[in-house]
Amino acid sequence: MIGSFEKDLKRIIKDGQRWARRNYFLAHSIFIISVFGSFTASILASGELGKEFLGEQWNQVTTAFLAALPGLMLLLNNTLRFEERAKWQWRKVRLAERYYRQVRDTGQGVSELSMRFSEESEKLESEWPAFGSSPVQPSKPGS
Repeated sequence: MIGSFEKDLKRIIKDGQRWARRNYFLAHSIFIISVFGSFTASILASGELGKEFLGEQWNQVTTAFLAALPGLMLLLNNTLRFEERAKWQWRKVRLAERYYRQVRDTGQGVSELSMRFSEESEKLESEWPAFGSSPVQPSKPGS
């Protein structure tokens, strides 16, 4: 029984680390793309550089696309919430690591540890950052 719970914890740790790194990478990639798009659009819009390399028509299209990137990336990041999901995954990994060490290092009963881990996991699951929603106008208390 110890082996099964221990294997579950190892799998949760491994999968959680993978997902946390992916979400962290995506959050930072979106930030970099946003800054790059804004910077490049500014360069293309401010001078003749884009016209020389892209031609008049493609310079306008490219500039418009790059100018739209920061807003699109902000919308994507606010909707998918990659950074919040990375933090949540790391919390889950730390929880599983804590229980893994207890199984490995102490003589506590596996059934008790498993039950406590399940309870804490349920609490953590309820805090999962769901997809974002469109901004709403805050309402006054009591209305």
